[in-house]
Amino acid sequence: MDRAQFFKNFWSRFGWKAYDESTVPEKDSLNNDELKARLPYITFMTIVDEFDHPVYPEASLWSYGTSWQEISQKAQEISEYIGYGGRTEKIDGGWVWIQRGHPFAQRLGDENDMIRRIVINIDVEFFTA
Repeated sequence: MDRAQFFKNFWSRFGWKAYDESTVPEKDSLNNDELKARLPYITFMTIVDEFDHPVYPEASLWSYGTSWQEISQKAQEISEYIGYGGRTEKIDGGWVWIQRGHPFAQRLGDENDMIRRIVINIDVEFFTA
């Protein structure tokens, strides 16, 4: 797993579909049927840099409904997975250190009153050759 692939792998482990923010499915190009991504899902930024240059990507949790309970629980699950001191994971040529960003989670509104969104901030540092 390279540095860019790390992000897809990381965000996919939380039980919701995860999409790079630039590739969220809109429709099926083969038969033109509507195949929009179904809520809930996660969109994430893919940002990589060299050793000793941390990056600060964000991800968005998206859900549909009148309650914040499901999406808030997912944000808490991610927070607990990362932990207070962060988490390290192996990648090709080294490892990556993930920490909670500041602020870690922030609720945002949407044009549609039924869409719930929480933006998650993380700090990522790659320790690779």
